Amino acid sequence: MEKDISYNLGFYIQRISRLITYRHNLMLEEQGITFSQFKVLLSLWEKDSKTQNEILEDLLCKPSTLSGLINILEKKELVKRTVDIYDARIRRIGLTEKGKSLEHVSIGIIDELEAELSKDLTSSEKTNVIAILNRVKMGFEGELEETD
Repeated sequence: MEKDISYNLGFYIQRISRLITYRHNLMLEEQGITFSQFKVLLSLWEKDSKTQNEILEDLLCKPSTLSGLINILEKKELVKRTVDIYDARIRRIGLTEKGKSLEHVSIGIIDELEAELSKDLTSSEKTNVIAILNRVKMGFEGELEETD
């Protein structure tokens, strides 16, 4: 017996996430970055010079995935690795000037997609959807923390 998963909340959240990521990639392509690379840069725009573990906390991805993203961003000269001034065993990831220069236009692209995504919602509906999704996220994060 096959189960129809089209009524599962997770199905819709994942499907919407994939659609949004696809659109982000199309829109960010002109800047020479992917949405995954954008998320690393976003973490660094919030606070420049982080350890990989600090970025991992922001992105919730595998360490090997993050290492690959950082390698690509380093080749594109958007980030640089430096030795921590207090502990030589620690490498910090920081933005280059080229990486800093992408912030304004990249955030504008994200804002543009946000407007497109919510264009058919009233302000109240958008607020309600965000509140509901935040409750789902918080409950799910709580369950994940209990299994760690």
